[in-house]
Amino acid sequence: AGRNFITQLPYVLNVVSEGIEVGYPWLMPQGNIVQNIINRHWTISSGDSGFCVSAADELSVRFKWATMRSTVVKGSPYITATYSGAAKALIGTQQGVRGFFVDGEETEMPKPDGTTYTAHKYSVTLRDSDEQWVIWTPPHTPVLVTASPATFALQVTIRFTGVLRLALVNNCTTGLDN
Repeated sequence: AGRNFITQLPYVLNVVSEGIEVGYPWLMPQGNIVQNIINRHWTISSGDSGFCVSAADELSVRFKWATMRSTVVKGSPYITATYSGAAKALIGTQQGVRGFFVDGEETEMPKPDGTTYTAHKYSVTLRDSDEQWVIWTPPHTPVLVTASPATFALQVTIRFTGVLRLALVNNCTTGLDN
C-alpha cells in the first residue's frame, strides 16, 4: 500500500485508513551523509476505516472519517482531531515513556493494563528520543492510559464527542535516553 505523506512542518503526516500518523523528522549524520529520518510516530484514530479529503487549499487540508475529522494546517504546532459520537478515540505511540505528567504534575507511570484519569493535559517524555509531547482532552473526560517499555496510549473510555489535540513541546535531547 502506498503512503499519503503530508509535509506540513513541523510534522510529517501519513494519512491512513484508520487515522493519522504524526512524525517529527530528525537529522541523522553519518560521515558525509545527512539523512532526514522519520521512524517514530504517533497515531490518532477513531477506529473507523476509510477517509476522504473534504476540503483543501494552499495551506490546509481537511480529512474526514465516519466519526472523526482533522484539519491539518501548514506550520501549526497542533494536530487536532474532532470526534462525533466515536466509540473509540485514541492517541498512541510505539515508543516507551520515561516521564509522565498529568495537568503539570509528575505522576507514576500508568500500569501496562491501564490507569484511568480525568485530567485535561497529559505530558509524556519519550524514552528513546527525549521528545516531550502533550495531549489535551476536554476537562473531566475519562481516559484510560496504558504504558509499557515500548508503547504508550491514551484512549477515551466513553462514546466521545469532542476534541483531542497533540503537540510536540520539546525536542531537545537531555542525554538521558537508554
